[in-house]
Amino acid sequence: MFYQDRRRYSPRTDGDRGLGQATCGRPMQRREGLCGRNASWDQQRQLTDPLTGKRHTVGACSQPNCRTWYADLLARNAAELATHPAPTPAANTGGVLERHLPEIDWWQVWRHVDKNWTPPPEGERFHKPTLTLVLGDADEMPAITTKPILAVLEGGWR
Repeated sequence: MFYQDRRRYSPRTDGDRGLGQATCGRPMQRREGLCGRNASWDQQRQLTDPLTGKRHTVGACSQPNCRTWYADLLARNAAELATHPAPTPAANTGGVLERHLPEIDWWQVWRHVDKNWTPPPEGERFHKPTLTLVLGDADEMPAITTKPILAVLEGGWR
């Protein structure tokens, strides 16, 4: 439970379809769009964007042109990352327990359950907000005179 809640970057949260669900991403030459066929199991990888560090799944189908394009894409991505390492993307998931129980040092807990965990690039801990109740005069409060009208939609499952 604590391992799954650590602050981290997850490609799945960004809408990536993930391994096993990728489609062929080769741009078509004679029409607009991508090939779009289901990618072969052995032709799917997560590539890292050199500018943002975010990862997304790319794949190729069984067509020879698509496999050639895919091999070239992997080689270009590896060369780009070798010359310019990608930054660590900001965390986009986890940290729910930190928001609800801020009195616990969650960064220490996350380091204990995951030895490779480092603080996310945004680097700031969650600070519990201080709420203030503001009371006003009863005369200044707006009076609700009518009940809201609820729309009833006919049809559908009942």
